[in-house]
Amino acid sequence: MPLSRSRRLAITAAAGIVGLCACATKPTPYMPATATSGYGYSEQQIEQNRFRINFRGNAATPPDRVDTYLLYRAAELAKAQGFDSFILSKHQIEVAKRSGGGPTLSIGGMGFGGGSTAIGGGAGFTFGGGARGSLYETYADVLMKKGPKAPGDVQAYSTDEVLARLQGTVKPAPGK
Repeated sequence: MPLSRSRRLAITAAAGIVGLCACATKPTPYMPATATSGYGYSEQQIEQNRFRINFRGNAATPPDRVDTYLLYRAAELAKAQGFDSFILSKHQIEVAKRSGGGPTLSIGGMGFGGGSTAIGGGAGFTFGGGARGSLYETYADVLMKKGPKAPGDVQAYSTDEVLARLQGTVKPAPGK
């Protein structure tokens, strides 16, 4: 039995909405944390040459990207403060929380019952607040130093080298 025009339209609309919602949650871009979402980087100066940096991603941001953004922010901040190298201490990445919800599509089928024939169908769509997954957050205390890092110092990072090597992997917010 062919579907009616209104039923085809409802199914097409529901499928389109699901497609749009699947694209709606994109990874957190490299940007300062906003008061409304809380996603992005933030920092606090602890001493003249020491900062605490944090990066929090949404459920679509993988943990390696969260960690890369923290490292890039450390290099960017060290450069802006006039430092040539830096060391991360108390560096941790953790699952901030698990999120649930997400778009759900329900499409009813046809049913036949009892002594009479009943044909039914329908489409429904609900949105529960975001993509499923974990929210990753990373933080570190960053000690910034003048002069090039010492050869063989495996704990230190060269500010310029980190910026140069990670620049292509950092996805800034649109318009930045």
